[in-house]
Amino acid sequence: MHAPCGGASGVAEFQQTKDASWIIHNTGRLVIIFPAHGTTMWTTFKDGRPNLTVRYMALKWGSNAMMGSEHSFGGDRFAGEFQIFHHEVAGEIQALSFMIRERLHPDNGRWNSIFAKIPAVSKLWKSSLFKAPTNGITHLIGDTVRSGYTPNFILGLGVKYRGSLTSPPCSQNVVWTIYPRTFQLSSRQMQQLRGIRMEGGLAMSGSMRPTQQYNPQLCLLRS
Repeated sequence: MHAPCGGASGVAEFQQTKDASWIIHNTGRLVIIFPAHGTTMWTTFKDGRPNLTVRYMALKWGSNAMMGSEHSFGGDRFAGEFQIFHHEVAGEIQALSFMIRERLHPDNGRWNSIFAKIPAVSKLWKSSLFKAPTNGITHLIGDTVRSGYTPNFILGLGVKYRGSLTSPPCSQNVVWTIYPRTFQLSSRQMQQLRGIRMEGGLAMSGSMRPTQQYNPQLCLLRS
């Protein structure tokens, strides 16, 4: 199926209720983050799509810096992806994905609140409640070292296409918006993720689905 091209901007804005809390959870297959009871998160699009409520966020990574993303650009893959899934509306699920590049050091301080909870979910089915960053998802999209890689810069360029969920039930009614401008996590932070355990006690280092051979019509979104 071909992607509708819609408006001219790839920018999305993220909002949440005041004093928001999130829950991070090890499902046995991947690590997800979702709003706690009493917290609502939503995304405002600038390309004509309606405002949507966030259902959950997911982290995907692999065993090394070049094998962790489910999407690739020009054949290049990345250390991981940060994905945002919304509640289904009118038969469609809107999904956003941000590429994660691994660097040697230092840590990306924007992710400190998440990595402070990684030990609590390192084992199967574990969950942990924590206070969300004041500006929510926007806080996570950016870099504390590369000054130009602000949330607005990263969100300013996106590629939209129709595809499927990358984990069960692999529904085919997903509209993906992929943001190729990366943010970075340190090798130490990535190693923390690679130490998380999944079903059977195995390391959750292959939480991503292998890149699929698929050639949809792409729609470039630029702010």
